[in-house]
Amino acid sequence: MGAAVGIDKLSNAAVDAGERVHPTEDEVCYVVTGRAVLCGGPDRLAVKSGDVLFVPAGLEHWFESISDELTLLVFFSAALAADRRQ
Repeated sequence: MGAAVGIDKLSNAAVDAGERVHPTEDEVCYVVTGRAVLCGGPDRLAVKSGDVLFVPAGLEHWFESISDELTLLVFFSAALAADRRQ
């Protein structure tokens, strides 16, 4: 099982219009600074500094309404099989 960690910085000036999909990896993000709206499928969630987000493998997602700068500490890990998540 592999894993990766990184820092992602997004700004309002650089439009994050591209949807992201990680077919085989779950993603956990810790919001270090900033505010934004996390979009995934039909759902929208306002996020701010201190929040922890979980994005399951295969979910298209993106950020909208980004404050001055959104800094995320991002963790990726191989997704568990759906039957093991329950």
